[in-house]
Amino acid sequence: MKTKQQIDVESIKELVESFYGFDLNSKRRHRELVYAKRVFSKICRDNGYIYREIAKALDCEHANVINHINSFGTVDNVDLRIYNKINKVILNTDLADTDSLNFKALIYDYEAKIDKLEARLSLKDVTEENGEIKSILLWDKAVIDDFVATRLKPYKLINKLD
Repeated sequence: MKTKQQIDVESIKELVESFYGFDLNSKRRHRELVYAKRVFSKICRDNGYIYREIAKALDCEHANVINHINSFGTVDNVDLRIYNKINKVILNTDLADTDSLNFKALIYDYEAKIDKLEARLSLKDVTEENGEIKSILLWDKAVIDDFVATRLKPYKLINKLD
C-alpha cells in the first residue's frame, strides 16, 4: 500500500510535533492534543500507512487511530491549516534524504512561503473588488497600528466577528 519512496511515520510525527510544539505520545486528553493526533493520523493514512503503524507511533490502540481519522472533520480551522501546511511540506520534501531534514527550519521556510502566497492570493481578490485596500497597503506601520486599535478592534467587537 505504501509508495516506493515515502516519508516514514516517525518523520511525519516529528514534523507534526514541530508544528504543535508538544509530544503526541502524551496521555493527556486536552483538545489541542487530540486534534494534533487527528491531524497526524490523517496525514499518515493519506500517505498509505495502516492503522497499526500509526497506532504504534502514537503508542495507542488502532481503534483510537480509526476514531481520529473518522472524526478528522471536527478539527478547528487552525488544525486544518496545519494539516494543509504539513501536506505541502511533505509534497515538496526530497524524500531521499528525510533522515537529515531539519524540520523546524523547513517548517518556518515553508510556512513563510505559504503565508506569502496565501496573502498575495487573498489580497489580489480584495484589491480587484475594492481599490481602497491598495491605499491602505501604502500606510506606514504606526498608522496601521492606530487604525487597528481605534477602528478595527471596536468594529470586530460590535459585529461579533471573533
